[in-house]
Amino acid sequence: MKFNVQESHIRALEAETNGNVGKDSCCESFCAFNDKGYYNTETNCIGTQLIGWGANKEITQE
Repeated sequence: MKFNVQESHIRALEAETNGNVGKDSCCESFCAFNDKGYYNTETNCIGTQLIGWGANKEITQE
C-alpha cells in the first residue's frame, strides 16, 4: 500500500506503536480476507502505526 498525501498543516505527536495516532495527521485502511472480521491500520505522518483486528465495528488492538 502506498500513500501520497498533502496537507497544509500536520500534527505528528504520537510515537508509541498502537498509540492514539488517530489524533495525528494519519491515513487509515481496512482489509478483510473473509467475513469473520477485518484488519484496521492507522499510520501517522511520521510512520507510527496502530494495528488492530475487529469483527463488525469492534476493534481489538494486536
